[in-house]
Amino acid sequence: MKVSLLITFYNNFSELDLILKRAMLLSLDIEIIIADDGSKIKSNEIFAKYRKIGLKIKHIWQPDRDFRASKIRNLAVLCSNHEYLIFIDLTL
Repeated sequence: MKVSLLITFYNNFSELDLILKRAMLLSLDIEIIIADDGSKIKSNEIFAKYRKIGLKIKHIWQPDRDFRASKIRNLAVLCSNHEYLIFIDLTL
């Protein structure tokens, strides 16, 4: 089963790291899309270490203009390639 895991995210790097560690344990063909609602810290370094391990990660970012999680979540859906979508929200 091919699955897209869409993670709505804003500056919660420790929680995101935990989710990515757990995603590595899944026995699914999984695509991970990080829907970043304007995080201020450069997050590409975190994603790079998981990409080296073999996780398929896409990072979608929009500027921080208050809470616009629904907009970035919709953009992530448009970027997904699989029929099944799983949503996780780390914006709170």
